[in-house]
Amino acid sequence: MAIHVVSGMIAYFYPILIILMIGYQLVQLALNCRFFIFSWKIEKGNSSLYTFYKIMQYVVGYSAAYSMNFFWDFYNSIKPIHSSLNIEHKQKEPRPIMYPQVQVSSHTNLEQQVL
Repeated sequence: MAIHVVSGMIAYFYPILIILMIGYQLVQLALNCRFFIFSWKIEKGNSSLYTFYKIMQYVVGYSAAYSMNFFWDFYNSIKPIHSSLNIEHKQKEPRPIMYPQVQVSSHTNLEQQVL
């Protein structure tokens, strides 16, 4: 099931796959068998309901990719609110750099203390 949904998502970006996937399902219906490509098995028996179910899995994947792309485009098209209101942002004044205060005694004071 997952492979059909993922294939439908990929078909959104490569539309030629839509024709190939539907043709693949219709060939299986016409031959009354099911091909399993990844396990290299062929089973007898197929129905129009089963084929419809598989095509709907492709449609679910295609719809999911379409929806994600639609919302992604919508999200990227939204302008920030403040740009449409013409609000200017004030820049803050830079804070002064605070250096530690060190008391330095003068040379003359040192001489007086020593003497």
